[in-house]
Amino acid sequence: MRKTLAYLQFFLQISADGCWIRNGFRSWLGIIANCYLLWETSKQPPTKTRVGELAGELGIKDSVNNEIMMFKYSIQAKGDNATPANNAFTKRISDTDRANPSRLFNPFFRLPDFDGCTDTPVEVLHVFLLGVVKYMVRNIMGRAKPAELGIIEGWYRAFVTTSLNIPSLSAYYMSKHSSNFVGKEFKIALQSAPFVLFSSMTKDERLAWGALCQLAPLVFQTRIEDMDSYILDLRFHIQKFLYYIIKISAQWVNKPKFHMLLHLPDSIERFGPASLFATEKFESYNGVLRNASIHSNRQSPGKDIAITFANYKVLRHLICGGLISHPKQPKRYISAASSVSQLFLDNPSLQRSMDYNEELAQGNSNFPHPVNAALPPADKGWVPPPLNLHLPGREFFQLKAIRLNAHRTLQKGAFFLVRQAAHSGVHAVGSVDHLWEARRRSHISYWVCYTEYQRKGVDYFYQMRKLRKTGITKFINIKDVISTINVQHNCQAGGCEVTVTGRVRVEREESEENNATVAHKNTVDYVVNSLELPGARALREWVDLPRGEEEVHDLIPMLEKGLAAW
Repeated sequence: MRKTLAYLQFFLQISADGCWIRNGFRSWLGIIANCYLLWETSKQPPTKTRVGELAGELGIKDSVNNEIMMFKYSIQAKGDNATPANNAFTKRISDTDRANPSRLFNPFFRLPDFDGCTDTPVEVLHVFLLGVVKYMVRNIMGRAKPAELGIIEGWYRAFVTTSLNIPSLSAYYMSKHSSNFVGKEFKIALQSAPFVLFSSMTKDERLAWGALCQLAPLVFQTRIEDMDSYILDLRFHIQKFLYYIIKISAQWVNKPKFHMLLHLPDSIERFGPASLFATEKFESYNGVLRNASIHSNRQSPGKDIAITFANYKVLRHLICGGLISHPKQPKRYISAASSVSQLFLDNPSLQRSMDYNEELAQGNSNFPHPVNAALPPADKGWVPPPLNLHLPGREFFQLKAIRLNAHRTLQKGAFFLVRQAAHSGVHAVGSVDHLWEARRRSHISYWVCYTEYQRKGVDYFYQMRKLRKTGITKFINIKDVISTINVQHNCQAGGCEVTVTGRVRVEREESEENNATVAHKNTVDYVVNSLELPGARALREWVDLPRGEEEVHDLIPMLEKGLAAW
């Protein structure tokens, strides 16, 4: 029975006295033995129901052997109507069972030194984004009434996507078609949830979502400087999220992916940062795999992909100067001429065909650099006198935007972290007013004129760090820009509401339809959206949100409350 305190404790890894513990790993040899036991049980009629019950009790399922069993049962159900092909299949299975029974099971069972319990990573896309996040988004959106969906559409329309690596956001689609979301939409919903969905939630739901929002940047963090402290942080935030979500209702334990979250720290400690299968687009590996699949006759795509990758491996071996057996003298080994390697080094298109980026491999970068785009006439301004005084004899050119790296661009209105001197303490935050290129002979430098914002306390509605506009203007060299950040208006503090008086553009034309928008009531109060994915350690350290250890306690009463709400 799942609806018991004992099952909840086992599912969440909580001891009888209410402490977080870690369940022991299952035995890989025991799992293999149980799969063989299940197969032997299937030979004893009547067994189909019993096999299903036993598989559930043991918690095992070998997909290869299970497919054989199900096909065998379907043949038995035909009785005398079984075809000759069916009978031949049954005989072949019986012969294999006598001669080499291991062939009837998953080939991973025969893989030396492989332990399926410890050598299997937690797949982040389906466990987190298409698992936990999907369940929670659909729980909120599924109960929303049509009038509420219109309000949610207005909040989506007001959401600022700067620095979030979101190529496009359709407010109408995000509010009306949540049942059709794929990975990229769930990623958008997760990063925007505090500013779009919190107004539709209860206080307990906001606490659970707030814990999820603090967990997400850790899950998708791609660079880990200190593994020990990172694992402690990750494990705590997983426990914090599970505490709040189970406190609402213990019914969530029906979803195994909530339990799989508890195994994520061990997986990252074993295999490194979670794989970047953040969306379905990334799940297809990369352009190499997609090309191998596209340039196929579709008759045997798996085989075509395997052959393509085998060919790439051979090419890599030749290009790297690897030895091969002489076609006419087997005992003699030769390598490709140096011109073959040089052809690869001198041909960027050939490098791209094999998904090789020389600049990234060598650590070279041409960032930052200006974006080649015309400056709108309304944005043109004069060189600030303090900047002119600081750089005498320079020729200034105003820029529309500066690309900091492959994913971040600095432009008017964008917020960013400003590197402060070592003795100045915490970094400052600014909003871009103008961008300038200063030239003197062959020397070029880039400068940012910005308005400074003051770091304030924590907003407990959004559970994020507050900012307040100071009105002080400054300038810095582009080298002192740490990174762009995503900042949203503090609509909760400002009392902003969704109204239907706004005008929106549909297919580049003004429209009276779907015109729910947010009217901001002040321009000085903001919050820093610390939900950027993948998570950046610099931003997380700057916002410095309280962990809330004192909130996550009394685990047994939490379980009892969740059971009562089930």
